[in-house]
Amino acid sequence: MSFFVLDANPVQSANRLCWLDCESVAFEGARIIVSAFKHHGSEIEDIGFESFDKHPLVRFAVVSADNARWMMRYTRAATIKWGQGDKFEIKGYKEMMEKLNKVASLIDVTIPHGQMTLFGNFYVDGEFADILSQESIESNRAYYERTRKHLSWGDHEPTLYGGEEE
Repeated sequence: MSFFVLDANPVQSANRLCWLDCESVAFEGARIIVSAFKHHGSEIEDIGFESFDKHPLVRFAVVSADNARWMMRYTRAATIKWGQGDKFEIKGYKEMMEKLNKVASLIDVTIPHGQMTLFGNFYVDGEFADILSQESIESNRAYYERTRKHLSWGDHEPTLYGGEEE
């Protein structure tokens, strides 16, 4: 699963992702937030997503509703980019968006409010970094563009990854 902070704005960050990475975020972002709901004692059976308890970004979503909302905006923007194109729509896209809306509606009533910290500051070992700077974002962006350049062709022909024309 690929979560890259490519901009402090979650929508702009998702828009910079190649199409294939958007698919990963679309399927896993809400599962991370649902795991945060579970951590805070909420019932999750009727939400429509399974939890993803062992993912390190669950720690980010658990911290505050503001963090979870950032992740939801990032997830929703990536899902829109993944699910819609000029000439096609992924099968199940509308249902996915409805399920995301349900998750989004539960964030403020399930997760306590607190200070926002970009998830790029959370490392797998649980240590926190300093505030994510513009320099860090630019470094992330340069790394991403170098390593994902070979996947960007899929942005222009996403049906090659299994998109279905409607």
